[in-house]
Amino acid sequence: MVHSCVIVALAEGPRGDGAAGCDYPALKEAMAPFDQELEVAPYPDYTEFQSRPADFWAVKYLRARFGFAVPDEDLTWQDVAEAYNRDLAPADGEPPILFDGVGRPYFASTFNPRGEWDRWETGGRWKGYFHVLPGIERGSGLLQPHTSEKGARADGGRKGLLALGSMRESAAREAELEWDIFQERAASLPPALGWSSFARLVSPDYGRQRAEADYKSQPLVEALARTGLDRVMDYALDAPGASKEGYIEDRRSRAVTGASLLTLDGEWIDEPFGGWIGSTPDVRSAAAGYRAMANAYIDELTDDTWLVAVDAHS
Repeated sequence: MVHSCVIVALAEGPRGDGAAGCDYPALKEAMAPFDQELEVAPYPDYTEFQSRPADFWAVKYLRARFGFAVPDEDLTWQDVAEAYNRDLAPADGEPPILFDGVGRPYFASTFNPRGEWDRWETGGRWKGYFHVLPGIERGSGLLQPHTSEKGARADGGRKGLLALGSMRESAAREAELEWDIFQERAASLPPALGWSSFARLVSPDYGRQRAEADYKSQPLVEALARTGLDRVMDYALDAPGASKEGYIEDRRSRAVTGASLLTLDGEWIDEPFGGWIGSTPDVRSAAAGYRAMANAYIDELTDDTWLVAVDAHS
């Protein structure tokens, strides 16, 4: 169960003044193809057939329940399919194993391969995501506008009315403060290794669960986890050449782009995510590439383009 902030680019705004944000046909139309419950025409799904036949999940049940006896070293997908389709699929209501024109096994799936959400709403956990330029009247090209102690905010609006530069500079100021607080608190604790130092050691003899436990057991990580400093700690411990300036730029680059971008032409692009424990150099590099692309794309949009922050649950 994950909530993600998706930045949606649209050529059209909502009906009415956008105050309620509930009647937005263009947004609903843009999000619709990514509904996880949307059934599509059957297509070959090879996902469960990437390993050797003996490792297929059903083999152990066929052996235990139906006396399937072909040795692992001699097992073919045809052997598995024959036994599975005869004994297990009808008994348990499972779909049959099929074969394509070149003999590769697959399941016929109607699950939406583009599925990204099971429910969504504008704003949600990211209510007031966008800063609004000073002096903009409510209802003039903004979606669910409101005023907070931090200034005018909205869940979306015409790009020309949104203060994207302000968002980036605000993130940079917060990053500077985070870095200083982290360094002050870390100075009183033993140095720690970043997550990637443990992740690269994961093997059959040193499982991921143990690696995560060892990483989290370091006094510095244990003391500062779940304190709001997780992000700066991950960067400071693990980013090559980590520096205050680098962290500030990293946070500035994240200020507008969200976790995913839905473009005007209907392409859904996710920022690479390495998990909840910490990042590794390859993930950081890929994520930085996503943010560079997303920022450039957003900056090049016309001022009449609408940008909307969507809380997508999956």
